[in-house]
Amino acid sequence: MRVAGEEIDFIATPEKYIWHFGDGIELTTTDPGKPYPNQTVTHKYMDSGATVRPSVTVVWAGKYRHHDETVWREVPDHVEADGPTVALEVASAGSELVSGES
Repeated sequence: MRVAGEEIDFIATPEKYIWHFGDGIELTTTDPGKPYPNQTVTHKYMDSGATVRPSVTVVWAGKYRHHDETVWREVPDHVEADGPTVALEVASAGSELVSGES
């Protein structure tokens, strides 16, 4: 990218994730989590039937260098980007073992 007429290399990296579960509980992780069935970010809601609005905030760190330098410099500030909230109705489900016989 060009900044003030100079070619600058810039890298932005997500540093942490702040999970807002919509019920007053938050969790901070350093990775975005894994999808089902090996999920690493989970939360158990206490009130079945409640509607919550979970979201995530990603905290970004940056570093830069002049295009002909080898040393990277840290950007002193971090940027927080809030993801959208989504309405989620908390449901409860149970499992039952049944035989294969009809």
